[in-house]
Formats: sequence, structure tokens, C-alpha cells
Amino acid sequence: MAGYKQKTHKEPRISVNKLGEYLATNKAARRDRILRDAKIPPAYQVIRYDDAKQIIQQSLASGKLNTQEIQAKISVLAAKEANSEFDERMIKSNVEALEYFVELIPSIAFDDFILTLGEHAPPHLKLIFYSPNLQGIDQAT
Repeated sequence: MAGYKQKTHKEPRISVNKLGEYLATNKAARRDRILRDAKIPPAYQVIRYDDAKQIIQQSLASGKLNTQEIQAKISVLAAKEANSEFDERMIKSNVEALEYFVELIPSIAFDDFILTLGEHAPPHLKLIFYSPNLQGIDQAT
């Protein structure tokens, strides 16, 4: 994870459930872990839908929601070799997402719209607010 910055809180945050667990446990190591996690939340692994997202984006941008073409891509993705249990779960989740998308296709109606893929990381839009009414306001009124 290049560029990941560990999240920390100046003041520890603790949920009611974790507070109850802290009070109920007799183990000092568990109490220490609960407090440390409140101060520095642990990073967690998330299943990503990159393959499904790319196929759905391409299908929507092409203007043709062809279920047979998507089914063929699902078959290719399902046949992909997994190197670990995590990869296996990722593939399965992406296949399931695409199968749900195929079920939704009949209800998708973008007939009057042209869909295109946007820039992946567009520049941030800076908003500057200026109100001439804020200058010279009489404080007494």
C-alpha cells in the first residue's frame, strides 16, 4: 500500500461495545490492545471490485449492454487462477457482482444519455466564496 498514512487520533475514541469489553475483561493484554486500537485504529484488508468495475464501466460506456458479452467476461474471470484464499474470495465477489449487474440490465434505461468514462483522478475543484454583503454589516441590527 504505497502512500498509506496510518490513521491516529489525538484523543482515543472508543465505542460503547469496546468500553464494555474493556470493563469485562481480566486480561491486561486485551485491555492494552483495546486502548491502542482506540488511539491508532488498525488497518484492514478490503475486497476490491476492480475487475467487475472495469467490465461494468466498459459496458456502460460502450452504449450496448450486451448480456452475452458480459457473461463471456464472467466466465473468463471465474476461470482465473487464484494464488491465495484472498484472491479466490476476490474473484468470487467480482463474479457475483457481475452476475447481479447482468440481472439489472433489463431495468437500466440510459436511452437518452451518452455515458463516457471520466478522468480517473481529475484535479481538485477549488471553491472560493465571496460575499460583498459580509463587508460593512452593522453589528447593532
